[in-house]
Amino acid sequence: EMPVMDGYTTFRELRNLASIRQLPILMVSGNCDTASANRAYDEGANDFITKPVSLAQLGTTLEKWLQPGTDPA
Repeated sequence: EMPVMDGYTTFRELRNLASIRQLPILMVSGNCDTASANRAYDEGANDFITKPVSLAQLGTTLEKWLQPGTDPA
């Protein structure tokens, strides 16, 4: 829960910024239902991780989206 805007709105706003449009966005949420994941993807998230997050799950997901030796920014 975010006080000013929710994660879905944040995804839309980030995708409107040309300078970071290609930056991967990962959603971490306690809502682990299919509808939440699908909405995250529809709003611009690249991947969806459910809480509680295991280090193995986080590592695998980050490896999927980050290229070694590159600056993601």
